[in-house]
Amino acid sequence: MQLLTSVGSTFGEANYHLQFTPKYRRDVFLDEEVRALCRESFRTTCEGLGIGMEACEFGPDHVHLFVSG
Repeated sequence: MQLLTSVGSTFGEANYHLQFTPKYRRDVFLDEEVRALCRESFRTTCEGLGIGMEACEFGPDHVHLFVSG
């Protein structure tokens, strides 16, 4: 169960689905080291922005990132 976020006198939530695809849809995410590096970079960026990283899933040539704010 996710609680609503309070901002000033309002309550709500925002959820976003982001997809990242490398140029020419190259299969760069087959390498576990690349996936780990990207996952850590996404986590660090989300923490810096104060948003939650709900899920991060990789295909061979793209990433799905689900964030909430």
